[in-house]
Amino acid sequence: MAINISGVQMEEENFVQRIESIRQEINVDASSIELEVTESYVMTKATSSIPMLQELKDLGYSIAVDDFGTGYSSLSYLKQLPLQKLKIDRSFIKDLPYDYEDRAILRAIVDLAKGLKLEVLAEGVEEEEQKEFLLKNGCKMAQGFLFAKPMSVEACEEYLRQN
Repeated sequence: MAINISGVQMEEENFVQRIESIRQEINVDASSIELEVTESYVMTKATSSIPMLQELKDLGYSIAVDDFGTGYSSLSYLKQLPLQKLKIDRSFIKDLPYDYEDRAILRAIVDLAKGLKLEVLAEGVEEEEQKEFLLKNGCKMAQGFLFAKPMSVEACEEYLRQN
């Protein structure tokens, strides 16, 4: 299960202990939880976020950078972050496979992720052509309306039963 974490939440006192308390209360294994933090936050607050994210990773959580490519990535910070996944922002996906620059950026991010031994996921996939381009270029994970639209808990349960 992936959970978006805001910068405001990460700046709360005892954030890690609070997340851990909630996880224990609902009795879910930390390894089944992916915490998503935005690229812009972790890059502007790298000094404070790196140790916190490392603590969460040490507790068993998976860490992903959301909206990758839209912030101000520093490659020196990127290699220090305790990440498992980069989530490519939909702004680079929406014009695939037709836009030359987006194709180049997608390939570069996939190569960067592979080089850093990170998973990579494309956000905002809406067309079959996008999915095919992503697969052909090494991006094996995607999310977006092509696969499912937002749904209620009940609809999601039914969807999972049928699929």
